[in-house]
Amino acid sequence: MRHSLLFAALALLAIVLSPTWEATLPLPGLLLPLAAVGLLGVPHGSLDVAYAVRCHGVEGPVRLASFLVAYVLLAALVVAVWITAPLVTLVLFLAASAHHFGADVELGASQGTRLLRGAPLIVLPALLHAPELEGLFAALVPAAEAASLTRVLVGAAPILLAALLLDALRLARSSDARISGALLEHLALVALAVLAHPLLAFTVGFCVLHSPRHLQRSRRALGLGRAAMLRAAVLPTVATFVGAAVFLAGADPAALDDELLRLVFIGLAALTAPHMLVVEPVLRRRARASKSFHHLAEPDALLVSLRDDGA
Repeated sequence: MRHSLLFAALALLAIVLSPTWEATLPLPGLLLPLAAVGLLGVPHGSLDVAYAVRCHGVEGPVRLASFLVAYVLLAALVVAVWITAPLVTLVLFLAASAHHFGADVELGASQGTRLLRGAPLIVLPALLHAPELEGLFAALVPAAEAASLTRVLVGAAPILLAALLLDALRLARSSDARISGALLEHLALVALAVLAHPLLAFTVGFCVLHSPRHLQRSRRALGLGRAAMLRAAVLPTVATFVGAAVFLAGADPAALDDELLRLVFIGLAALTAPHMLVVEPVLRRRARASKSFHHLAEPDALLVSLRDDGA
């Protein structure tokens, strides 16, 4: 409940400050999402090695080295595919993100429900911020393809909003007092996605809702203390900022805003593919064991059993 309250408060703050932040675009406004994703988003994937060791039997230096090489090669492959087929890769990344975000709400849900709960940050900005959304897409794919994708989201957004409001009504009718946190979070997420600038909404949702929840579940599941979590997060985070600095050093100053957007989103797409391959099988095993809201009742009980799976 405390996390839901914090997220709701920060979502409201983002909505209120969104017009002021938009006035700082393209720079220095874009530096905020880049820094936030680097500091708060990247560490949530820093435990992929621990997942591999504990849950996938990656033991010993040879297997660990092979895992790391495969991880990096898959990320590089995503970048290569994006360069050759940007629209297809962007659509796959958005769909994968919606699916992955959906796991934060209901672990035992069907694939359709997970997409419903994970899609607001991807689709709902098209309701009131279609031009801004198209501008973001145009930095990632050709302008004509960005316009086509935006039109698709504009058509889908009212349908998704209606479905989400019906789902909120179902939550509100529940007699379980613990549902209140889920309902508050649900409504805050919808409001954030509809009212804030798309990039700011995505940053807040990714860094404040998804990343901390994933880190908390993983820490308890893998039996890691805070010091171990910090050690695991330091190297990937430092490496990310070093890579970003190298990338920006070679960027065209006249197109720095587009370069920053490509850095954030293509980088996220590249890391999302191996991250999901490591984490999603574990989530699916746990999903088969429960149909309950994991952040309402025994939020980490399912993932704690990962220690038994990996033993």
